[in-house]
Amino acid sequence: MFGKRIYVLNGHPGEVSLSKQFSEDYAQAAAKAGHDVRITHLSDLDFDLDF
Repeated sequence: MFGKRIYVLNGHPGEVSLSKQFSEDYAQAAAKAGHDVRITHLSDLDFDLDF
């Protein structure tokens, strides 16, 4: 059986949040089940708000 490719986007802007914990837990469980998982947290991205 082939694993799925899963992309998890945590859209919460805070560095510490329940959403971040849920997304990390989900990604970890999916990876453990054999899926290819990538995760991005909105709080880790840089945005130029002055454009």
